[in-house]
Amino acid sequence: MIFNNLAALFLETGRLAEAEQLYERALAIKEKMLGARHPEVGVTLNNLAILHRRSGRPDAARVLYRRALSIFTARLGAHHPRTATCRANYRRLLRETPPTGGDVARHPAGQI
Repeated sequence: MIFNNLAALFLETGRLAEAEQLYERALAIKEKMLGARHPEVGVTLNNLAILHRRSGRPDAARVLYRRALSIFTARLGAHHPRTATCRANYRRLLRETPPTGGDVARHPAGQI
């Protein structure tokens, strides 16, 4: 949890490389301790996706948002606030960047 919070601080202050390292570390710890499908893993995936979006790496962000959405939907439900926040972040990415074939195939119009 501490690594995730410190990474968020670094992200907001523009220290992107440091933030990415801490998010990756937090993700590895959470996956090991909680399991790959735990909602806390989804939180870190969503945060790491935000970092990738801001860093100009939309393809990496797409993968992370999809994984986080899968976790949140399965574990918390489609209408949970964390699911809704992640979905909104993913939609923002899709508005900012051209869609890929995977975006269209996975999420037909109106289903994101």
